[in-house]
Amino acid sequence: MASSNSGGVKVMNIGGRVMNERERLIGMLDEERAWRARFLKSQHLAPDEPLMSKEYYKHYYNPFRRFYRVPLNAFERLLTPVVGAQSALVIRYCTAKILMGMCAVYGGWYYYNYNTATWMRQSAWRKIQTRPAKIPGTKDYKGLEKPPKPFATFGFENSPI
Repeated sequence: MASSNSGGVKVMNIGGRVMNERERLIGMLDEERAWRARFLKSQHLAPDEPLMSKEYYKHYYNPFRRFYRVPLNAFERLLTPVVGAQSALVIRYCTAKILMGMCAVYGGWYYYNYNTATWMRQSAWRKIQTRPAKIPGTKDYKGLEKPPKPFATFGFENSPI
């Protein structure tokens, strides 16, 4: 029932037979015309609709979502008089997604730089830096150098052991 669009109640077409154009072409009685006019009039929303009351907002969003939505709700309220309600909502949505993407990128960058794999812990990303090319005849070339430490020690030479 929780996943039902109608909340467990059988869905009913309020348009009746006049929703179908072919049915309307058959002809209507005066009472059907009056009902059709009343139905069409009921489909027009007032300028202030749809309404979002505080109680509806409270029931629709749980306390955690209400808490983290506060900054962007304030941002949207500032933008609404300037660009309009719909544009402010789109800007708010895009701003939220951009901020989430930036947090994911910065989080990945931090994890990559500061949680690299060492010889004691292999569960992180390996960060292997390549040495600059030293070509004979350039000023950086000092002949064949043999580094004092072996290749790919993953920080073993800096261990406190």
